[in-house]
Amino acid sequence: MLGKRSDHSSSESLSLSSAYHPLICIRASFFSSSGSGSFWTFLSSVSFFSISFFSWGTAFDKLGDVAQNYGSEAFTSFKDNRLVIAQRLQAQEFTNGNQRFEDRIGDLDPNTGFPVGYGQTQQDVMLYSFLSAYSGKDAKGILLNPFKRLPAPAWQISYNGLKDLFGLKKYFTNISIQHAYNSTLNLNSYYSELSYGIDTIVNDTNNLKSQYTFQQGVSLIERLTPVLGVDVTMKNGLTLKLEHKRDRNITMFMNTFQMIEQRNMEWVIGAGFVTKGVKLPIKYRGSRIFLENNLNFRFDLSIRDGITVRRDIELGTNTAQAGNRIFSIKPNIDYKINDNTNLRMFYNRTLTEPKNSQSFRSAITDFGISLRYTLQ
Repeated sequence: MLGKRSDHSSSESLSLSSAYHPLICIRASFFSSSGSGSFWTFLSSVSFFSISFFSWGTAFDKLGDVAQNYGSEAFTSFKDNRLVIAQRLQAQEFTNGNQRFEDRIGDLDPNTGFPVGYGQTQQDVMLYSFLSAYSGKDAKGILLNPFKRLPAPAWQISYNGLKDLFGLKKYFTNISIQHAYNSTLNLNSYYSELSYGIDTIVNDTNNLKSQYTFQQGVSLIERLTPVLGVDVTMKNGLTLKLEHKRDRNITMFMNTFQMIEQRNMEWVIGAGFVTKGVKLPIKYRGSRIFLENNLNFRFDLSIRDGITVRRDIELGTNTAQAGNRIFSIKPNIDYKINDNTNLRMFYNRTLTEPKNSQSFRSAITDFGISLRYTLQ
């Protein structure tokens, strides 16, 4: 076995689905997965753990602008939670783990005011403060074990019965409403700390080792795709679409005391109209051109706002590393000349406004006419 690698993994998932008449459909899922790889040469094992997480309590947490130092309520809670978590960890570990320090329960670092052995950058202090802050839970009650959590639900909801209410069926052939939520917690590449439980407090300012060391930190990935989506089709051929989507990806690196937060938010508004038998205001051989087949008009507008913020937890600074606000409009016309030939006219314009001063505003425009012939 010397020099060999051994891998194992396991996963558990549960999916539930419910439908009412075919108008309402609700799907919920739960999952957790874990695994490890061991190199027997060094007698070491590196593991990972992922679980469906419930971060809905902070899903709509507002991010401040540059004047507000890109702050957020969740990040403020994270910083505030550290003292509560540190006090709980010291009491727990000095009673059950490092009983040799039992007489030091309640002792504080004179420089920071944090409990001895569990400063504001101690790994477990940061981990549980992160979990309590971004789940929206009280730091006094959160479980101090990341692996004994129950999987939280992710869900998809769709409803197609609105057109049958309030007499709307006279005007609409379809009204569809969608909503979906998913959040995942990842504990990336961690291993057991060999010095856990045997290290000592050299002075009142050093941190004790955690049971596990997270090489690549902890990450939270959340998707609301969409927060709300509405698709409408009217009997006169008009179609309307409204969609709002949000996502965020937060990674905390506990070895460098930094947090990278990526946020994206998008609004999509679309409208279309299908008609036939259109007379164009253009004459050919003395007669106005008549379009007997379907003429499809479509207009889409999207606004996407994204930003990446780097937070230095130790220094207390927040910096926008990247991000753009993107405006896009896409009107187009499609006409089916016959079964083999399709004519399309299009116009696309995208305007990009960067969030940091190192990038420049840009605009891209393309338009044209395409004629497609299909061989049969």
